[in-house]
Amino acid sequence: IDLADDDLTMYEVLHNERAERVRLLEVIKASAFGVDVAPAALALRSLERSGLGPGGQGRLARELATLDGYDVVIIDCPPSLGALTEAAIVAADSVLATVSPGPDELKALSELVNTVLDVQEGLNERVDIRFVLTTKYDGRTALSKDVRRALKRDWPTEYVGEIGHTIRVGEAKARRVPIRLYAPSSTAAEDYQRVAQLIAERMNLHASANT
Repeated sequence: IDLADDDLTMYEVLHNERAERVRLLEVIKASAFGVDVAPAALALRSLERSGLGPGGQGRLARELATLDGYDVVIIDCPPSLGALTEAAIVAADSVLATVSPGPDELKALSELVNTVLDVQEGLNERVDIRFVLTTKYDGRTALSKDVRRALKRDWPTEYVGEIGHTIRVGEAKARRVPIRLYAPSSTAAEDYQRVAQLIAERMNLHASANT
């Protein structure tokens, strides 16, 4: 997605000043890859510092409730448990927790668990961590193996696999092209496809269980 200086983004949707806000429908753009995108902006960082204002935690959920024509909405979150991530959890049905090898990442997962439990108690009782994924996995290192072993032990139902560590992912990101199109035969592309199919299957099962 290419944005002009005057294009609207999620910053305006989530703004803590009512007069500055716009509706979510006004910022959604079609991408060249078959998905619609509500783009973010670096200005969102200011909302992390200042907060989302009164009613801000539920603002994203209310805006998403106005959308029609979408089967799945993916909310990409910053790598921190601030106001934006909390708003995303309030709006979500399922959380996909991605964990790269390292002790700090496992600690961050524990903090995410506590945040989800807090949201369940007051703002969204249906949300839960239903998918856990290891990223940047390198089967040659003991650290990667240890993290995978810990996740499979602690999250036996939620664990959906690993994404292999490869430079191709960084190259695809730099060129702003999905890894499946940039390097379709790469290990990471195959890993992402496998995990995506598994999550889609589990989401259908979850939806069926609640109808």
